[in-house]
Amino acid sequence: MLLRTPIGVLAVAGVLNAAACSSSAETGADSAPPRSAPRQSDADTSARESGAESGPESQPRPSDQPPRQELDASLVIDVEGPLGRVDRDYAFDMRERDTTARPRTYYVVSGRLPPGVTLADDGSLRGKPTTPGRHTAVVHGEGECGAATCRLEVHLDISVPEVALLSGFGPFDGVPVNPSWRAVEPLDDVIIAGYDVRVIQVPVVWDEALPTYFEAYDRLRPAIAIASGVARGGAGIRIETTARNYAAGTDVTGAGWAAGPIDPSAPSTYDATLPVDRLIDVLGRTNHARTLSDNAGDYLCNFLFFGLMRRVAAEGSGRRVVAGFVHVPEADAISPAEMTEAWRLMISRLAEDRSQPFAENGAARGERAMLPVVHDAPVYWAR
Repeated sequence: MLLRTPIGVLAVAGVLNAAACSSSAETGADSAPPRSAPRQSDADTSARESGAESGPESQPRPSDQPPRQELDASLVIDVEGPLGRVDRDYAFDMRERDTTARPRTYYVVSGRLPPGVTLADDGSLRGKPTTPGRHTAVVHGEGECGAATCRLEVHLDISVPEVALLSGFGPFDGVPVNPSWRAVEPLDDVIIAGYDVRVIQVPVVWDEALPTYFEAYDRLRPAIAIASGVARGGAGIRIETTARNYAAGTDVTGAGWAAGPIDPSAPSTYDATLPVDRLIDVLGRTNHARTLSDNAGDYLCNFLFFGLMRRVAAEGSGRRVVAGFVHVPEADAISPAEMTEAWRLMISRLAEDRSQPFAENGAARGERAMLPVVHDAPVYWAR
């Protein structure tokens, strides 16, 4: 730490020292007058010559006491806090970065900590971040002396990455372990290309599917939201482009949905906001079959897909969520481990395209004329 002495104090001391040396040289050591405090007028003259203000703090000190030395400004440090995670416990103690080890009282002066995180007087940060983004704040740690010269000023920077929410369905008739869930499950809490990936399992139940999904969606506020389900029939990985306002079938509890609209007041279709052509392109690296589909079926896959896209449309352009649905094949066609790696590729590709994430009314499907498009509904049960 660099200690700097106020200029005024040095100037006063210098003038006094110079005067003392001159007096001794002219009179000799034996004839030096007894030591006494300088007259007020001498101190005033010295202060005026040095540019310091007169007053108690500018009075010369006896020659047996050195000039006071102290910091002329706060000790400033830049601190990058640990990475925050939405809805995950955050803990950091700023005393770890204070090399002086002085007792201090900490408080935020300006800027903003991540919402959900609070600063205690002792310098500890605790809480659960609720909002992704880069959060900066200026924090002061006041020392015991109470002056600015005892203060630690911390320029604090905490990043909370945006969330990519992936979902798979639970078991249903004929599918005791759903490949869509097995593929995404290993990615929970993994950081991929700067995105904080979270995964949830959605029950194959009409009354529970959307509430389960949107509890996580509202809590995590994802920038990317992709639901998934399994489709039989060997079509490979199906990137769905269109959610239809129609559902039918019986769920795992035996409850049925009478064939008809999901929401009579909503449009007949919603487009995915995924850049589907680029996902098809990156999946080419896997050597697995992949295709576009404009028919996600009538069952809970399309039901969830429609509910998700309806929510995204209602939020408008302010949120700009990249959202859609992917059907994965059965495990004997593509293993869950291989599908997990396919998800890694897709999330990484979406990260590259973050500046232009939307497919406005399908406009991002620039290559779809060259790609196979499946119009038939996916098969869920063995026939």
